[in-house]
Amino acid sequence: MCAFVYELTGLRSLGGYMILNEKIAKEVVDVLTRCSSDINETIRLVQDECSDDEFKKYRAAAGLVMGILFTDLREQIYKTHPNLEPKSQ
Repeated sequence: MCAFVYELTGLRSLGGYMILNEKIAKEVVDVLTRCSSDINETIRLVQDECSDDEFKKYRAAAGLVMGILFTDLREQIYKTHPNLEPKSQ
């Protein structure tokens, strides 16, 4: 499925550095982090309020989106600006 998403979106061909301006990169990372958190909340909502089948389908789709937000956006920004990456605890 991920390979299909990559082919569909063309994300594999991005390459190079993403967002060289550190101030802008930080703003983008902050928004992407909030997006991931908000999507995670929707997964909980669907789990609490919908059927198990609906939950499983939604969780799978939302997981793909969250994965793209991290691996194709935030992680790429962290490669350019490692100081923006959250510290491990």
